[in-house]
Amino acid sequence: MQQGAKGRWSFLGLNLLQTQYANLRVFLQIWDSRDGSIAWQGMDEVTFAIDTGQERPITFRAIAEHAAKDLIQRLP
Repeated sequence: MQQGAKGRWSFLGLNLLQTQYANLRVFLQIWDSRDGSIAWQGMDEVTFAIDTGQERPITFRAIAEHAAKDLIQRLP
């Protein structure tokens, strides 16, 4: 996971608007317990970016839930 912020609009040294961003890449494998082979595998990469005046970063939980929902939708 990678996250950060970039100042977008500042006035007299104060950041009034900034872009909060987060990027997460997830790999998932489901194995067959009888023979040890891979029954299914998937990968998802999620990027969030929002412009905000608040100092709250995008949380790991929010981005991980989005990635998990994407992977679950692709399960056979």
